Order: sequence, then C-alpha cells, then structure tokens
Amino acid sequence: LYDDLRGHSVGDRIEVECNGGRTMHAVKGSNPYAGETDLCSAGVHAGAITRAGGRFTIIAGGPRDSFEGRSQNGIE
Repeated sequence: LYDDLRGHSVGDRIEVECNGGRTMHAVKGSNPYAGETDLCSAGVHAGAITRAGGRFTIIAGGPRDSFEGRSQNGIE
C-alpha cells in the first residue's frame, strides 16, 4: 500500500483497480484503514468491490493513533 500512496497528500482521491483471483489478506482498521493494509482486501472488506475485483476510489488520510477493526464481508 505504501507504494500505491507515495506522492499523494491527505485528501487526494486515488482510483484503485483490483483483479479477481487475488489472495485476500487481513486488514487493519475498518474504514479508515491503516497504511499497511492491502488496498484490494480493504475494498472487499468495505463492500466497495467483490472478490471478483473491480474499481473503487480511496481518499488518502492522515496519521491516526489507533484503528478500530471488525470482521465483515469474509475478511478480518
């Protein structure tokens, strides 16, 4: 994820495209997500796309002290 957000500022809108068949990973946070979270896994977790893939937009956020998490859409 860090490479995907490199050069972006807080508030920037970033288009993400994910292909199906990817391995889903656990995410840290639950909208917002921590920077080390895999973007496509976060998209499925948030319900923005399915495991078949798709496109969605994220908005780059700033630093946070903590991230609340929960399991949803089959991803913890």
